[in-house]
Amino acid sequence: MKSFIYKNLFFPLISLLVFLPGAILAAAAPDYGLGATGGAAGYNKAVATPDIIVGKIIRAVLVLVGVIFLVLIIYAGFLWNTAGGNEEQVKKAKKLISTSVIGLIIVLAGGIISGYVLDKIVPFFIK
Repeated sequence: MKSFIYKNLFFPLISLLVFLPGAILAAAAPDYGLGATGGAAGYNKAVATPDIIVGKIIRAVLVLVGVIFLVLIIYAGFLWNTAGGNEEQVKKAKKLISTSVIGLIIVLAGGIISGYVLDKIVPFFIK
């Protein structure tokens, strides 16, 4: 029982505590004057054109799908590891993994296609 708690709860929590602060600090990195330099060069961060808005929405959806995929893969791996010889549970885990991968491929292909279409169509409308 202790090894189960160590492998499935303790190690992931310690890993999260080790790597999460680095990710937070990297996200809150200082500007180093690049905003002022970009402003002097004529770039404005505050302009939100339709292609930027749609791109941010697509990126948010892809991130959400990636998180859902990760959770499904972890759940399927947990089912497979705890099957204990139960073939039905192993089949369920394999099916969940395969459908999750297929769904991720479909969503990523949709994101790539929409990004390509936006790159080709938007310049015609913004002149």
